[in-house]
Amino acid sequence: MLLTSEQIIKYIEARHLKDGGYFFANIEPSSGADTYYAVKTLKMLGAKLKNPESIVKFFQGLKKDQSLSDITGIFFAVETICELGYQLSWLKKQAHNTVEAAKNEKGGFGQIGELYVESVSELETTYRAIIIARHFDFKLDINALKRFILSFRNADGGYGSYGLSFLPTTFYAVSSLLDLNLKSQAVWSLEFLKVQEERNISLFFLEDIYWLYESLYNLGSEVKDKEKIADYLEGCQRNIGGFGRSPSLAIATFQDTFYAVSLIKHLEL
Repeated sequence: MLLTSEQIIKYIEARHLKDGGYFFANIEPSSGADTYYAVKTLKMLGAKLKNPESIVKFFQGLKKDQSLSDITGIFFAVETICELGYQLSWLKKQAHNTVEAAKNEKGGFGQIGELYVESVSELETTYRAIIIARHFDFKLDINALKRFILSFRNADGGYGSYGLSFLPTTFYAVSSLLDLNLKSQAVWSLEFLKVQEERNISLFFLEDIYWLYESLYNLGSEVKDKEKIADYLEGCQRNIGGFGRSPSLAIATFQDTFYAVSLIKHLEL
């Protein structure tokens, strides 16, 4: 049986640290990423956060320390603070400068070859820049973004470099196109996603399951065999209240717990 909401909430809240943020390892300093995943997960579970002001102050402290220096850091801060319902004006100038600095010559954001440096996808930074821009109403070149995203699309409907399609890049492509109100382009990936759905679920890690089924959910597609997804997630849950990356030995993390809770909520498992 899957963990209850109360167990998951308790696991996360026990790791809300004195510096105002969260870290799954329960030691300071807190992580901007873990704070984002913690708040997003708690909100999905309907939890009332005990001290949301401390979380905002944590991100303000990161800005003061010049730790919010790239698209990833700004994304985690903006999305978290927006989720908490607090104003973002104090971050607008830095967010604008960061987005502008991240533009590349092909119409997207981030380094063209970043997949092989530090990112899980060539389109991760572009997706995050689009989300940041939406929060602040920054003007974007939609046509240039569309061309950049579609330049990674392959004949099988998936996305990736060198004609090879991957789930994370397809997820970020679909998410970006939908956010840009280009659903007619996004639905072209359904064929690739449905092929992936037929694969043996035991060959996936939790992030793969999330990228696949979150994409199908966002496209409004019916999902097959929800029982096998629930069984997989049950294997990933840990007694402390969180979820690990796979049913085999893996520690619970906030990121994996976010993936699991998103699937449970969106697929009504």
